[in-house]
Amino acid sequence: MSEALPGLDLERLRAHLDREVPGLVSGPLAGRVITGGSPT
Repeated sequence: MSEALPGLDLERLRAHLDREVPGLVSGPLAGRVITGGSPT
């Protein structure tokens, strides 16, 4: 299971990519919060 990232559901994003562009992603998705970004 993936770690929670504020504002990003990796499982949902992966499902979307698999549906819209099959074969684009191989392996698990990962992400991280970038400091200094605007929350709005």
